[in-house]
Amino acid sequence: MLGFKYNSRFIYLILYIMKKGGKIKANDLKQILQGTYKDPKSNVGSYELDKGLSSDTVLVYVDKLKKEVKIAIRGTAPGIDWANNLLYGIKSGLQKISPRYTKAKKIVDDARSKYAGYTFEFMGHSQGGIHARELAKSNESVVTVNPGTRGEYTPNEQIIRSAGDAVSALGVLPSWFKNLAHGKNNKDITTSYKVNPLDAHKLDILDELGDTVVGSGLRCSCCGDYIR
Repeated sequence: MLGFKYNSRFIYLILYIMKKGGKIKANDLKQILQGTYKDPKSNVGSYELDKGLSSDTVLVYVDKLKKEVKIAIRGTAPGIDWANNLLYGIKSGLQKISPRYTKAKKIVDDARSKYAGYTFEFMGHSQGGIHARELAKSNESVVTVNPGTRGEYTPNEQIIRSAGDAVSALGVLPSWFKNLAHGKNNKDITTSYKVNPLDAHKLDILDELGDTVVGSGLRCSCCGDYIR
């Protein structure tokens, strides 16, 4: 029994070494997501912006040493973006016919081709959270901030939302299911309540978390699922 115990620990350590990744500090997450709206930074932490792949709505950051790619997707901007929100409001998945989604998918496909063998992580704010959720594979980490949601349950998604945010209000449903399934291992985060609904929806809610590490960092090498 003693030998099995230590062998199990050794196997767990090997799994961790082979499959770690997908983590990011909350303040770095904020910098990356802010860049999807305006003035993206060339470097955030150890990640470098791939300017050739990135667009005005999707940013691709790469750490070639760790072989990690972070895809960040912008939230709603004035104009046609509200039409995209309407499509999603009518039916989940309907937003996939929008030009913005198809453009994002093209960037992701190109990134997968260019960085084959790399670990991918997706992140998005508001409407961008919907696209991040849809574009990530089931074994890839997704971190969303005040994401648009109809209550979808996606085990690989970590939701960070303000208690007073209306857009992500239905996010409490998948968080509740995660609590049932994973208990204290549920990584969803709810920040403090803000009276002003506009302030509640901003990326500034991440300031409360500072250097807190978010994202799923450990996957099972057998099935590829994230361990929560």
